[in-house]
Amino acid sequence: MSHTERSLALAVCGSVIGAGFASGRELMSFFARYGAWGLAGIVCAVAVMAWVMSVALRRGTPGGLPVCWRGTAWERVWQGMFLLLMIVMGGAMLSGSGEIAALMLPLRGARLLGMGTTLVLALLLARWHLGALSGVSRVLVVCLLAAMVLALRLPKGAGAVLGAQGRGGEALGRGICYGGFNMALAVPVLGGHRLERRARRRTTALTSFMLGGLLVMGVALMLRHPELTDEPLPTVQLLRSYGLLGYRLCGMTMYMAVLTSLLAAIRGIAVWSGGRKGYAVCLLALGVLGLCGFADIVDRVYPVLGAGCCALFALSRVFCSDFAQ
Repeated sequence: MSHTERSLALAVCGSVIGAGFASGRELMSFFARYGAWGLAGIVCAVAVMAWVMSVALRRGTPGGLPVCWRGTAWERVWQGMFLLLMIVMGGAMLSGSGEIAALMLPLRGARLLGMGTTLVLALLLARWHLGALSGVSRVLVVCLLAAMVLALRLPKGAGAVLGAQGRGGEALGRGICYGGFNMALAVPVLGGHRLERRARRRTTALTSFMLGGLLVMGVALMLRHPELTDEPLPTVQLLRSYGLLGYRLCGMTMYMAVLTSLLAAIRGIAVWSGGRKGYAVCLLALGVLGLCGFADIVDRVYPVLGAGCCALFALSRVFCSDFAQ
C-alpha cells in the first residue's frame, strides 16, 4: 500500500471523526440508542462511506464534481451546497475549539484565545493539505483508541435497556444518513486524487476498516453504559474516573477531532470559494458563525446540508457516467 493511499484513508477518517464522535454523543444518538440494531446501522453507514469514497477516487475531479456538470447550473448548485456545508461545519468546529479551550485552560478569555489560535493553526496546516490532515488524523486515531480502551476497562454500568423493539428501520435509516452527510465533508478532501482500481479498493477497504472498527468500539462502549444516554459528553464522563489523565486525554482527543474537521472544511472552502476574495469572505463567515456558538442551528442545518450534498453526489452518479480522463 502506497503512502498516498494511507494518507487518503487517514484524511477521510479525520474528516468524519468530529467532536461529536470523540465525545460519544454522536455514537449514542445515531447507533447505541437502538441497541443491537445500531450495529446494523454501522454496516449501512460504512457501506455508504465506501461507495462515496470509491466514486470520488474514480472521478479524480476537484470536489468530486462530475465532468458532465461542469459549466452547467448543476455545478453552481453543487458549489453552493458544498460551500454552505463547509462554512457551517467549520464554524461549528471553531466554536467547539473555543469551548474545549475554556474547559482546559484556567485563563480569562480562554474561549476566544482557543478559537483564534485554532483558526490560525488550521490555516497554516492547510498549506500542506493532505499531509497535514493525515498527520493530525493519525494522532487523533491513536488518542481515540487510547480513550476507548481505557473506558472499556471500567466496570459495566447500569441503566435502562437501550434499543426498543421495532426500531430496526429507523436504525438503518439513521446509519445511511450518518454515512451520507459525514462523507459529504470528505469529498473535497478526496478531490484531485484519481486512483486506479486496485489502489482505489485498497484505500476504500482501509478507510472502511478503520472507521468501522472505531464505530463498533465506540458503540460497544456506549452499550456498556446506558446510564449515559442523556449525557452531553458520555466519554468525558467515563474517563473522569482516571482523574487528570483521563480529563487531559479527553481534551486532547476532542481538540484533534475539531482540528481535523476544520482542516477538511477549509479544504472544501478553498476548492469551491472561487478565488482569494471568495475564500476570504467564506473564512470570515466561518469565524462569525464560530463566535455565535450556534449548536441548535447546527443540529438542524448541518444534517440537511450534508444529506443534500450526498443526494447531489448520488444523482451525479446516476445521470453522469463520464469520468475524468
